[in-house]
Parts: sequence; C-alpha cells; structure tokens
Amino acid sequence: MPSYRPLQSLARSLEVLRLLNLRPLTSVAALHRDSGLPKPTLVRILETLVHEGYVLRDPSGGGYRVTSAVRSLSEGFHEPSLVIERVTPSARALTEKIRWPLAVGLFDRDAMVVRFSTIPDSPLALFPSTVNWRLPMLGSGMGLAHLAFCPAEERRIILRALRRSELPQDAIARDSARTSRLLARTRQRGYGLRAPSRPRSGDSASISIPIRRPGRVLACLSLTYMARVMTPAAAARRYLPDLRDLADEAAGGS
Repeated sequence: MPSYRPLQSLARSLEVLRLLNLRPLTSVAALHRDSGLPKPTLVRILETLVHEGYVLRDPSGGGYRVTSAVRSLSEGFHEPSLVIERVTPSARALTEKIRWPLAVGLFDRDAMVVRFSTIPDSPLALFPSTVNWRLPMLGSGMGLAHLAFCPAEERRIILRALRRSELPQDAIARDSARTSRLLARTRQRGYGLRAPSRPRSGDSASISIPIRRPGRVLACLSLTYMARVMTPAAAARRYLPDLRDLADEAAGGS
C-alpha cells in the first residue's frame, strides 16, 4: 500500500501517455472515449507532454503521437529488473511456505549485489536486511552459481578481473587450479554453495542457482538457512525443485 494518497493529476497523465503508446496517432476524441477524462483536462495534459518533449502534435490536426523521448522513461529498466518483477510474488509465496528467506542477486563488475530479498516475510531470517550487500564471486553461493553457469568468455573476463583485485576475498582467483575445481564442483552439483565457517554454530549457509536464458545468466536465486538445522545436501534435496521452478518462472519460462 502507498504511504500517501496518489496524485490524481500524475495518475491521469500516466494513463494518457499509456493510451498514446497504443496507437501511432491518437485524437482527443479517442482519448476521451478510452479514458473517460474531460476533453479540457486531456488537452492540458497533452500540451504539457508536448512541452516536455514526450508528445508531438500532428501538424495535419489528426491528433497526437509519442516521440522517441518516451524511450528514456524505460532506460533504467533492463531484463534483470524484469526478472525481479516476475519473481517477487512467487518468492514471497515460497518463503511463506518454507519459511526460509530467498534473495535475488545481480552481477555487478566484481561481485553479486543483492537486489531483492524476502527477509521481511521470513520468521527465520538471520539478518535484518541483505539488500544491496555485495557478495564475493568466489566466496558466495550466488557468485559461484553465476561463474559456473555463465558463458565461458564472460567467466574468463570476470576471473581475469578478480585475479587483479586487491580485495582479500578475491585472492583465491589467483589460484587457477583451485578456482577451476571449485567451479567444476558447482556445475556438477547444479548449484552454488556457501558453507558456514562453523557448521554446528548458528551461522547461515546458502544454496544458489542461476536464473538463465540461452547464453546468459540473468541473475541468481539464493536460499539461506541455519547451518545447524540441515546439511547443504539435505537443503538441496528438500528445496532445489521449488527453487528451479521459481528460477524458470523468473526467466520467463512459465
């Protein structure tokens, strides 16, 4: 629910812009019919959009059309953003069912960045929030899942950058044999694993899988649990089918 009452003037303007996008050329009469807004209100909205450069008045008097400037309104919305939009309702429903928190992370230069989490929906979450956390590529389940399943050339470029990194968590990348074994085990298992440093403690662990389209890893989906409750193998047996269904849905496969 919004924190404040919606601005009706803005809502009306967005609706007009949406309707304009449906046709190459739209008249005021057609907008009046489709929106139910009074014609004087429509003209004020249209002239404002013309002034801002998003709409052009047809010189022949036939109506209004959108300009290329409307593309700028979606420049911040890429396919990974669509993944998060798709996954949100089902991820929350899955957390309601299994109780453990889920997260979606995106690759960003040299790390995986958590962009969505169901921690607010989980009674078993160990952290108040993980959104915007930067997770190491070779020290997190998400990072391993991305590296193991992304295209070979992308993996080569990322590992080369990690080898040049001065961050302690990236030092393992300089051991090529160890890195290769780690990624091979991840591919063999089918998921990335972040094991706890103290298995019998209250530390968390996570299993992560890629959200993929052909030739590309869009994001990674992770489930976090308390390590003393179950082993990674038990977590995988119990939850991987649900995670894979969710990843397929997030990728647009169902």
